[in-house]
Amino acid sequence: MRRLYFLLPTVDSAKTIVDELLLARIEERHIHIAAADHHALTEANLPEASLLQESDFVPAVERGLAVGGATGILAGIAAVTTGGLALAGGAILGIGLAGAGVGAWISGMIGISAPSTRLKEFEDANHAPVAIVKGELRRDVKPGETVTIAAESSDPDGDELTCRWWQYSDADSARATVIIGNSESPEQASFVVPDEPGKQVHIILEVTDNGAPPLVGYQRVICFIKGN
Repeated sequence: MRRLYFLLPTVDSAKTIVDELLLARIEERHIHIAAADHHALTEANLPEASLLQESDFVPAVERGLAVGGATGILAGIAAVTTGGLALAGGAILGIGLAGAGVGAWISGMIGISAPSTRLKEFEDANHAPVAIVKGELRRDVKPGETVTIAAESSDPDGDELTCRWWQYSDADSARATVIIGNSESPEQASFVVPDEPGKQVHIILEVTDNGAPPLVGYQRVICFIKGN
């Protein structure tokens, strides 16, 4: 059975994926979540990976079986050809099996104390930035008011960030197109509220890191236009 690996940015996204897998009738015993923060997985009631999944135990045992078995068989053949011993095929096979067992045991002891080589591939992976808008995400505004919006975003890898503010017109109930001044500034972006009382304007903060590949984070501000 092949194991599929997914790199997820947050515990919430992991929970969503697990729910989808369960709905697809994949049993929980086949789902294993690994994270640096084990406490967060416990709090979220997610199926946590065991030591066997987080260590290199299984691949090490497989390597030990192959190397130990091959070494045992070669040793048996060498004893016959160079030492003059008369060993039947069954005896050589037995030596091979013994070698496989010893190899698996030694490799398993080493592997269980080493981190999984498969999980190690994800340690240097880029992680999505966290887009954070300063202040309330749901705001009451007035027609003609100048609204200033600012960000205090972060990146888990310490990458450099660029930001962009844009109007999510598909979600707006207001018909007007909002012009956002300094739309690429994390501190100085602003817009004038259109004269459409009772309507809403949705503004998106988009944050992009300079990792490989570049990843993006989003957060939305909803402005409720009140009467004058």
